[in-house]
Amino acid sequence: MEKTKTEKQLKKLSRKELLQIMVTQSKEIDRLQQELQRTRAALADRNLRIGKCGSLAEASLEIFHIFDDAQAAANLYLERCCLLRNICCFDSTCSFWKHLV
Repeated sequence: MEKTKTEKQLKKLSRKELLQIMVTQSKEIDRLQQELQRTRAALADRNLRIGKCGSLAEASLEIFHIFDDAQAAANLYLERCCLLRNICCFDSTCSFWKHLV
């Protein structure tokens, strides 16, 4: 089995040099783990914000429908009031609008 150039270079290093490489690699691993943790937290936060945006969009759509239904009910009420008023105007015995005016 043929040894790679890196393996040959590592064999020539002293224990002190090998330990230094291991310490450096250990620090790099720690740094990368912290970066990964921050990245995961940022991703979770972003996903939460995206979820909230969807929830806000759904809530605003629901509110729009509520206002739309309320407007339709108000329009119907006004139509019926106008109809009742027109009926009462032609009926001299109707006292409904006299109390309101």
